[in-house]
Amino acid sequence: TSSMITTMVSDMIIASEAAGDIVFSSSVNEVMQLFRKFMFERIYHSQALEKEREQAMFVIEQLYCYYLKNFSALPEEFLQRGKVWGKETTVTDYIAGLTDSYAVQLFRELLMPPVGIMVNK
Repeated sequence: TSSMITTMVSDMIIASEAAGDIVFSSSVNEVMQLFRKFMFERIYHSQALEKEREQAMFVIEQLYCYYLKNFSALPEEFLQRGKVWGKETTVTDYIAGLTDSYAVQLFRELLMPPVGIMVNK
């Protein structure tokens, strides 16, 4: 991933300087289009990953509802943004910036009931 990003950024800097516009070189653009096609076919529209997409959507929706109701639970910088952007946009921006693993961690911490150990009496 790191080398892909480095290649893309380096290529964009060199190609953009030559073109006088923000562009990729034709070779990197071609690879990017192939990669995009692959991602849509194998990830974004994959039937095999439908359940995971539904679960991810559920987590995002639940976090969105939670933070709308508990706006003050957002980090301070987002509370300040909320004064300008409004709650909905601020919560959307916050959630959009979460990594997948951190979103799942927040969901577990904020919304999953604790699982106790059942003891036979």
